[in-house]
Amino acid sequence: MIAIIVSNGLNNPGSYLWMVAISIYLLFSRPNILSSHLIIINSSLLITLLILHRFEVLNFQYTPVGSLALEYLGIKAPVMFASYIPITLFIVYLHDKNKKSIIALEDKNKEQNKLLSLLNHEIRNPLNGLINILPIIEQHKNEPHLQDKYLQIAYTNGKVLKETLEQSLQLQKIDSNNFTVKNSTLELRSWLAEHLTSYSSQITNKKIELTSTFSPDFPQYICTDQRALNVIVNNLLSNAIKFTHHGCVSVSLSHQDNNMVIKIKDTGIGIAQEQQKSIFLPFTQLDEGEGKQYEGAGLGLALLQKCVDVLHGSIALKSELNVGSEFTVTIPVEFKHEIIKPKKKLKINNLIDLTDVVVVIIDDHKVNLEILKLQLKFSNANIKAFNEPIMACEFCKSHHVDIIISDISMPQMDGITLLKKLSANNLPPVRIAVTGNTQTEQRQKYLVAGYQDIITKPYDLDVLYTCINTLYQRHLQQA
Repeated sequence: MIAIIVSNGLNNPGSYLWMVAISIYLLFSRPNILSSHLIIINSSLLITLLILHRFEVLNFQYTPVGSLALEYLGIKAPVMFASYIPITLFIVYLHDKNKKSIIALEDKNKEQNKLLSLLNHEIRNPLNGLINILPIIEQHKNEPHLQDKYLQIAYTNGKVLKETLEQSLQLQKIDSNNFTVKNSTLELRSWLAEHLTSYSSQITNKKIELTSTFSPDFPQYICTDQRALNVIVNNLLSNAIKFTHHGCVSVSLSHQDNNMVIKIKDTGIGIAQEQQKSIFLPFTQLDEGEGKQYEGAGLGLALLQKCVDVLHGSIALKSELNVGSEFTVTIPVEFKHEIIKPKKKLKINNLIDLTDVVVVIIDDHKVNLEILKLQLKFSNANIKAFNEPIMACEFCKSHHVDIIISDISMPQMDGITLLKKLSANNLPPVRIAVTGNTQTEQRQKYLVAGYQDIITKPYDLDVLYTCINTLYQRHLQQA
């Protein structure tokens, strides 16, 4: 490049053509760091010279090398170099910024590949158990005691599968800033007792002790985001119980100024010093590799950390290998001392009687449709099941329908279009959407379209029954 400039001169248009040709050659023939730096220098010089020409510092006329050197030792030389330096720096900045973006993208791809690899294992395991236990249940249909045992295995595997998917989706939701804090008031003592009860069978099987204490002056009520608090306490408790084989797990709650302090201590296997900094990273497990002893996708503590951050709190860890661990979570909350009568939540095990009530259910997935039909069987409702939303739409137009329960994502016609096709005269008074989409903006879209409530797949039976009971009774009161 220097040889070309010296031999041809800066005012020779051929010099510029040669410089462009060199850049193109370096770009396509030698894609490495050295060539990229040469391209930057070459391009910077080329742009500088074109700018100088634009402002008539250079004229495209051939000048011998000797007179050119004398000319540019004068006033024009400082102008040239003063222009060249900032342009070079700017292009170097753009190059480095682009390089950092590529590295960040590569890191993200590595993280996603790790996620897929781990989820592949953590989803296939319970899925394998679920699929293979079903034929065994069929083989032992005349042995009720064995059927109960195998059904429990199927339920446990299904629950593990659901929890793994939910954790990965919650993590993605917080990462993409789709999680909105929604504070509510709860009576903490009864809330904690409810959570501890859910671990009673694990505690009994492992023969360890689970205790809880509150500081004497701890207020009766707190106001915080219950969903995030559930994630924090459940993940700490489940991990403490999982890694404790003898001794006890203790939960203590206290308060400092406007902060609630949750301490969960165990006498488990402990965490090595070198692992303590990485356990809150996604997909990190204490015993990674082929011979790992403990199940899990390594999402729990990462999700916990995200929830603590969302609540503007902090988390600290003290742990000693083969002695135990103590996690301390501090989160700002609003304390309330006055007695507030909490709304009674009824656990609904049965659907209300829906005799003579016409219920249209729609799902393009035949298995899901059949399961939903069975779930509604004992309500005595007149159930009309459709795999094809177009046929369901025609039925609603020509028949009286009281309740419609529809999937959203369907090939022929989605659930939103379905409601749009129905006029006010044939729109069922109770409209429920069943979807696997958990994004807030999408759920809002379904409500705007006309659905009165949304059930997220996979759902518990109580959630379905509560939704139908509430909406249909409200309809009867308004009729």
